[in-house]
Amino acid sequence: MNALYVFTLITCLTWTGIKSDGECGDWDLFADEYYNICYKIVPDQLADYATAQAACLAMDGASLPTIHTQAQQDFLTNLLFTKHKITDGVWIDAKVKSTILTWADGTTDKFNNWVQGRPVDVTDVQCVETVNDKAPDNMGKWLDSSCSKKNAVICEKVVLWSPQKTQRMIADDRRLIKAGLF
Repeated sequence: MNALYVFTLITCLTWTGIKSDGECGDWDLFADEYYNICYKIVPDQLADYATAQAACLAMDGASLPTIHTQAQQDFLTNLLFTKHKITDGVWIDAKVKSTILTWADGTTDKFNNWVQGRPVDVTDVQCVETVNDKAPDNMGKWLDSSCSKKNAVICEKVVLWSPQKTQRMIADDRRLIKAGLF
């Protein structure tokens, strides 16, 4: 049993994408129940999708953002368009073909935030941007666009479990084991 806890702890601490106990340094932190995600805007750069991906990768293995919850979307919309006053669209790490969204990290989920009427059903692959539309209802919504379009760049690093969250998960597992549910 103790070996399981040690294995879990080592695994969790090994999988953190950012060191220093999950802190983001000069990156902006989004935290929810399971993840700490750190975001950094690449200043003064508009780039096509492939160049944006490369710029993030060069930042210590970061990636373009993947967005899986409304809370994360709201955080990013505020960060991009209110705090940093970005006026361009911003790439996110997804592509769409025939209205099917595919995240670059391989995840799939039901959350989406498309501009009404999008994505358009086309046969070629389109990249996905979050837009700064003057219409308040479209602020932060997703739009399928040509991958060669020049957009602003924000990068993310995911901390799968911070030490505090790891401790909470271990405590929760202990309770489940005691209750005979594990």
